[in-house]
Amino acid sequence: EYMEILSCMKTLDDAIDMHITLVRLKQRVQAKLLDGMDFRLVLNQAMDQVHLERQSSGTFLAQLYFKLQCRWMAGKKRWHTKCLQEAISTWEQHASVRSQQKQQRKRKAAEQLEERKRQATDKLKRKAERGQRRAREREQRVADMKKRAEVREQEKVSRQRAKCRLVKRRRLLALISNVLQKQAQKQAPSWRIWLRQTWKVAELPEGVQLATFRSENDCVCAVLTLQDGYERPGPLRKSIAEAQSDLRDLRILQRSTGDAAACAELEARDVQAMTAFFSSGLHWRSRQSTAS
Repeated sequence: EYMEILSCMKTLDDAIDMHITLVRLKQRVQAKLLDGMDFRLVLNQAMDQVHLERQSSGTFLAQLYFKLQCRWMAGKKRWHTKCLQEAISTWEQHASVRSQQKQQRKRKAAEQLEERKRQATDKLKRKAERGQRRAREREQRVADMKKRAEVREQEKVSRQRAKCRLVKRRRLLALISNVLQKQAQKQAPSWRIWLRQTWKVAELPEGVQLATFRSENDCVCAVLTLQDGYERPGPLRKSIAEAQSDLRDLRILQRSTGDAAACAELEARDVQAMTAFFSSGLHWRSRQSTAS
């Protein structure tokens, strides 16, 4: 392999005879190489045997040329020589290089195979991890859905309980209001006379009630009803018109922003009213002491 043996003959008969000789040479070399013998020894023995046969037959051995394919040599693809030993040495070098290249190719193929196996293993591992992660995510989603359902159920129960409490509170307030109305009806003539004399009205407007500051029922205040039915008294006022103004403003604020903002505004107005009441009381006392 990778070596050719050539000869140049003058006649066709000589060329045919030499071709037969070279074919026999090739067969001998290949047969002994299959037995595991060294190439150098085999080729030398075969060449010696060819010389002996040519001498015994009385024919001469023409000049032989050895041509090798030297792809491993830089800048050279073929190598021509007449020397058998040089040809054998060159072929051995070529065989050594080819063996190394073959080993490298095998090593590279094994590394590539190992890399493909590693990549396949990593791919399977990543796929398994993705599956596990998705399973955990599904479990987490199911747990979150259950938790949200429980929260919604608890909120529903809380709303129902709050609604029941509100209904009970409103019923209680209605009952108390009926009782107070019955009592007021019994005292209606004197009560109405007192309202007309004190506050110039026959009955208090809706959302306004009497309050006490220095003496009983000497003030009025607005009453703000919250969404849960609870009633918050407003700031103390000296006139029903001021209390109605407070009630109107607080109801508008409650509808627009809710109970919290309305209660905050109510407390602020209560502080302002109490400050004004105390200031007026101090001013009245200072005038009384000056007059005395």
